[in-house]
Amino acid sequence: MISTIMVAIDQDDASKAALLWAIELASILSAKVVGVHACGLLNQDSNGSITPTKGHMDSIRERFGSEWAKPLSDSGLDYELVLRDGNPVSVLLMLESEVGADLIVVGSRGHSVIGGLIDSTSHHVSEAARCPVVIVHPPL
Repeated sequence: MISTIMVAIDQDDASKAALLWAIELASILSAKVVGVHACGLLNQDSNGSITPTKGHMDSIRERFGSEWAKPLSDSGLDYELVLRDGNPVSVLLMLESEVGADLIVVGSRGHSVIGGLIDSTSHHVSEAARCPVVIVHPPL
């Protein structure tokens, strides 16, 4: 039974698609949604510029709650928002047991191959998570 769905949230189209998918499933199942944003060393601001996260946490927290997660707050579902420092993969895997996630939903941005290794948050989470993981592709 799926009672808690954890979804990774940020400003990109893949994340928006994942959030909408998670909301739709949670509505059907009457599940709680836990929206998660992981703050790494760098952040992409609203203009697309890459800036250090340090010193911008208040701005990121505001955008996370009022912009990126707005469809969740508008949904009427039971939800919680979690903002954590760290690598997205590490944060999602740590929170999986902490919030009791029965399902993790992440957006797919594609991947890069570095030295023959796949560098993809969605890939790493799907390989290491103990619960099922759904990878949602953005609309074309």
